Amino acid sequence: MTKTEEILKQYDDQEDFYKEFASDMESLILEIINHKNINFFSISKRKTVIKSRESLVKKIDHTVNKYKSIRDVTDIVALRIITYFEDDVDKIGTVIRKNFTIDKSNSIDKGEVLETNRFGYRSVHHVASLNKKSLRSRNLRNIKDSKSKYK
Repeated sequence: MTKTEEILKQYDDQEDFYKEFASDMESLILEIINHKNINFFSISKRKTVIKSRESLVKKIDHTVNKYKSIRDVTDIVALRIITYFEDDVDKIGTVIRKNFTIDKSNSIDKGEVLETNRFGYRSVHHVASLNKKSLRSRNLRNIKDSKSKYK
């Protein structure tokens, strides 16, 4: 069995878990943002709720030998939070950093890579997992090591 086939089997075996994880994370981030009274336009998941199998195959094949298991893929679940104002992006980022453990090596601030005189897609992508404080205050122990991407 190739590494891609092995990862795809793990994906197939855990698909329901990741869909539930996506819903749990959407509810959790909505609760946290509302609690902090931060205005936002929307929070959304992928149309397919989780990364599609086809997209996963492309990602694995595009990055040779980067992934050893499904747990190494950091964007099976991804949520997009859209704000009305740029300063709300910073507020939401602060909330995410406070309530989650950030995987800094896989996170990126797209605004930092654009030159100041350039117009383009400005966003912050946090790859995150629940931190111990959040786990203690919520009944989410079954998802403690799973990562989600917040854009």
